[in-house]
Amino acid sequence: MRDLLVPVLFAAVLPLTAPRPGEPPVRAQSAPIAEIAEPAAPAPAQVSAEGYALFSWMEDGAWRFALRKGFVKGPSAEAVAGPDRGLSLHDLRLALRDLPAGERVRWSLLAGAGANGELAFPSDELRDEIQKACDAARVTLVPLHC
Repeated sequence: MRDLLVPVLFAAVLPLTAPRPGEPPVRAQSAPIAEIAEPAAPAPAQVSAEGYALFSWMEDGAWRFALRKGFVKGPSAEAVAGPDRGLSLHDLRLALRDLPAGERVRWSLLAGAGANGELAFPSDELRDEIQKACDAARVTLVPLHC
């Protein structure tokens, strides 16, 4: 019975796969490798319309920084600076690197702010380091202003 079953099944399936008289043979269809779609790359982050504000202050002998979205007008030193707030220079570099290329960062200072935890500008050397970090991140650092 088994010997008879195989030829019968083959004879039953063959007409389903064989071309009809006068038709070309059927070929498997597949897309060329070049036509296979690659996964879409994530869209690059867009530059914000309002930019960012950078603030700096001296705390316990070290410079600290705050990077806020939007050009903040007139925040108090207490709202930006304070104990356990802000970024180290290393963390600021990382934050700048995460901004979209072409983003604008305005380094701001409150009028009348100075030492003792109040907002201030660091030395020229440190400002140059931050400018280099902005350049490496392709971020525009807007000149310092009060």
